[in-house]
This record gives sequence, structure tokens and C-alpha cells, in this order.
Amino acid sequence: MRAKEFIVAEGGAKTSWSDDTETLTLQDVLELTNHIKQINLPINDNLKSKLIHWDGNPQEMERVNQVTVSNQFPILIMVNEQGQIEWIIDGNHRLHKAIQSQAKTIPAKLIKPGDLDAKAKRIFNIKEQGVTENFADGKVKGKSRPGRVKKSGASCKGSVTSLRAKAKKYSGERGKMYHWCANMKSGRNKK
Repeated sequence: MRAKEFIVAEGGAKTSWSDDTETLTLQDVLELTNHIKQINLPINDNLKSKLIHWDGNPQEMERVNQVTVSNQFPILIMVNEQGQIEWIIDGNHRLHKAIQSQAKTIPAKLIKPGDLDAKAKRIFNIKEQGVTENFADGKVKGKSRPGRVKKSGASCKGSVTSLRAKAKKYSGERGKMYHWCANMKSGRNKK
């Protein structure tokens, strides 16, 4: 159920997600999910497997050291209709912090596709029965086009850290493709 191609702009309260035409802010997601009851989610191996890892990235690890885990800011997790965790929408740094402090649970909101509006579904590439499977039937759907990375002049070679640095360096389609490559390598996107 993972979205194929969307760009994540990190920045705490300024986090946003975008495709080629629209942007969804963290505030938008919070408004869409304010009706969802917050739970204390057990920190287990399944949840840990969805975590983004920043091995060798001192900036991200410094952010982990600076965050606090509180009931005021639950992590946001995308789940499928059966309630199985698909990916962490927001809260990777807080989850890292909770794991470091050996917490057994973390405040969380589990978000199902039906909780999102049409714009959020478009950006996360979610259809009612799940995420659009680009290329599954040999046809290109939506914004996913074969050769988009190469055509932009970008490359998915290198570490996640180096790809994120290149994404900051370049603007336009090339920058978007470096972001996409970094997200794909870190586990946010599936190829």
C-alpha cells in the first residue's frame, strides 16, 4: 500500500509531502486525522522495521537527540484496511528517541486510507482498494514514467545522505528525483 512517488520535505512542524502539482502539509494531515483516537502503540519488531534509518548521518541523529516523545505529538502511521502498518507518515525521529530510551510504547494515530481526503490520497497515491500499482499491468498510470530519474539528469547511486545533499543542491525535476531516490533507498518509496 506504499505510495510510489512523492517528495517528503522534512522539517518538524513544517513537514510536507508533494507530487508534481500539489502539496500536503503536516497541518493538513493533522486536521484530517483529528477525529482518530490516539493509542499507545507497542514498539515491536514490525514497527521498528518501518523506521527510517540514518546510519552515518549526524544531522538526523542530532534531531533525534533533540526531540521529545509526548502524548501531545503522536506519531502518524499509515495502515491498510486490515490495520497492518504500511509506513510511518510522521514521527521517525520521535520513534528513534523512544527506542533509545527503551520505551515499550509510543503515542500514535493509525491512519487508514478512508481517513484521508481526495488530495491526500492523490499525493500518497492511494486508491480505495490500496495504492496504485504502477507498471503491474504494463501500463503507466499517474505521474510515474519510466526513465524519469535518468531524463532529469539525476542518479540513484550513492548513500541516502549524499542523495539528500544533492536534492538540496538542485531544484526542479532533478531535485525532485534526488529526493525520490533518497526516499526509495531509505524505505519510504517502493520501486
